[in-house]
Amino acid sequence: MAEELYRVTLRMPIRPGMEKEFQEAWLAGAARIADDPGNAGQELSRGEGDGAYYVVSDWVSKEAFLAYERGTSHQEHRRSLAPYRCEGEMTTMHLLHRLTGKGGAG
Repeated sequence: MAEELYRVTLRMPIRPGMEKEFQEAWLAGAARIADDPGNAGQELSRGEGDGAYYVVSDWVSKEAFLAYERGTSHQEHRRSLAPYRCEGEMTTMHLLHRLTGKGGAG
């Protein structure tokens, strides 16, 4: 079994024409999130079919994520993204297995 991480996935449709600004705001906040000792990494992707952005962040535990979510850093990051977001939905899960394919090695 892989490391037992707690994964949070966010789906965020962004107001048309604000994609560049959203990405810049996300990157600025993501750099601060990466400094949290409970954060194990994060990714930003954009859907092909719907154009929504997807944030996947991994945490060392559910408790670490909840501690971050209750903190001021999280509130500041949410406020910085609010002008660009139309809505958002969050899914949480426990990562059970992670396999690296040949294309991801080295």
